[in-house]
Amino acid sequence: TDTTQRLEFLLDEYQVCYRVVSHERNGSNESFSNRYCIDLEPVLTMPNAFSPDLNGINDAFKAAGFAIKDFHMEIYNRWGERIFTSTGDAWDGSYKGNKCQMGVYTYIIDWIDNDNIGHRVTGSITLVL
Repeated sequence: TDTTQRLEFLLDEYQVCYRVVSHERNGSNESFSNRYCIDLEPVLTMPNAFSPDLNGINDAFKAAGFAIKDFHMEIYNRWGERIFTSTGDAWDGSYKGNKCQMGVYTYIIDWIDNDNIGHRVTGSITLVL
């Protein structure tokens, strides 16, 4: 019998799963291997600079990651004033509707991974005009 095989994978927020699917060329039979799943390690990444100049490249500051259940971010100016808070939205470099000055801002990100373990990340982001 002539058969073809392909690898299928399913990616969700917390894991990726693989299996092999085999088809007979005449289409009468199809068989599947066992599914093998790998839990994704929790990862959170963020840029270190952005330029909100609306050119479509790095116009906002946003953390991204895998296996994240909950997320809260705060951004502070150099005087320690909180100027932005979010549970998922990106910061566009403004405060109260006005563009912020070029400079370095501090962020605090609290997040919970898929194992319900809490994490805190602090750092700085450079706003470039």
